[in-house]
Amino acid sequence: MGKEQIRKEMIGKEKIDMLYINVCADDINLGVDVDGTLTKEIIGKDILSLPPKEVEKAMLNCTPKDGIDVLFQNDFAVYIITGRQEKYRGATAGWLDMYGIPYKELNMFPDDFYILNGYSVPKYIELKLDIHIRKNVHFSLDDNEQLINTLNEHGIPACKVEDSFKDAFEKVFELNGGIKNGILERKHGKNIENMQQLQIPKFVAK
Repeated sequence: MGKEQIRKEMIGKEKIDMLYINVCADDINLGVDVDGTLTKEIIGKDILSLPPKEVEKAMLNCTPKDGIDVLFQNDFAVYIITGRQEKYRGATAGWLDMYGIPYKELNMFPDDFYILNGYSVPKYIELKLDIHIRKNVHFSLDDNEQLINTLNEHGIPACKVEDSFKDAFEKVFELNGGIKNGILERKHGKNIENMQQLQIPKFVAK
């Protein structure tokens, strides 16, 4: 079965019940990781140590996680924020395009990041946090628990994506109401009178 057919079946295989949440009418910026978040596989240092062509091949052959079709259902401004290096922009963008994943920006690490910092977790988290802040991300989905904790500590609601992307997407909206308040406060401070309803998909198993 071709990847385009897989994507079509993915989009149509869930029954969607619309859940209405009051949020601001203008763009909501969603930060989304790639490896282990959108993809089932993780392109780690073992793969990154291979020749570039092999790395690109591995990236293009990644399998999407269940439920990424939630990104097709809303008009969020999606900011892809990945630890992949800039030199792999082509392969990463190619994979996103292959599965029709909409995004506003693809943010990647500098080519020399791992040369200068090795695989330092604090440096990795520091740069990812900086990108989230600079891009004014309102909530984020990732697979790195340390990053998720750091984002939450800095007032950016974040949730871990495990087996299902859609489950994490829905869960982030149920964090004690914090997602709505966090978005409103980050976007408008205390002036949150200009609101309208936005449809957020709530997935129901068959």
